[in-house]
Amino acid sequence: MNSQNKIFRALMAYLNPVGPIGGVVDMWGQEIEYFPGSWTSNDTLRFKLFDLFEGFIRQIVEDYGKRLYDRTDKNDGSFWVDVTIDPTDRSIKLQPKYIVYTQSKDNRRFDWRQLRNYYSLSKFMEDYENIEEIIIDYNGYENDFDLTITYNNEELNGEDTRFFRYDVRMMISEVLETDSWNEEGGGFGVMKLYDENSNGYLYHTWEERNVTKGEPIILTQEDFK
Repeated sequence: MNSQNKIFRALMAYLNPVGPIGGVVDMWGQEIEYFPGSWTSNDTLRFKLFDLFEGFIRQIVEDYGKRLYDRTDKNDGSFWVDVTIDPTDRSIKLQPKYIVYTQSKDNRRFDWRQLRNYYSLSKFMEDYENIEEIIIDYNGYENDFDLTITYNNEELNGEDTRFFRYDVRMMISEVLETDSWNEEGGGFGVMKLYDENSNGYLYHTWEERNVTKGEPIILTQEDFK
């Protein structure tokens, strides 16, 4: 009987009174970036493994790192592995999780001077004569939001655009009738505002960020013979 087989059997016997435990390992490619210092049981008990067992699990994740990464969409080097150690069926389950970004488009027409946060942009039009149209290109979400403002084929100084960031974000939320776009993942698009008749157009692309699970690898005692 090899050493891994002995450790596997000892681990299952050790966890038998506790039941299944789980933890999440952060990965970059097939390399471990973070290994949990404690594990959670079904009773939400925080459980720490002996160094021998911890080293055993760490080695398993490293050995199967490439195969786990291949079970993601491989669009990003970063992913996670849900590790579940179950003494009831004497198994170790490794399940990769990764982020998938999806996009969907939304176009809206609106009266922009009827929005709650219109005033700063309206005042900007008044202060600069003969502005017929403002084009706002934006990208990001609340904590990482950027925009450029173009008027009369000229781009507003980047420092000056900061003054309008909050109002633009609030206007987008009001036009879309939700501020969910402003969460992690965010979105991007173009807002066009016309002085005449206060016509406004929003061309928005939603960026949705979802965690997807890949096919798991389930190891039993047979895998350590």
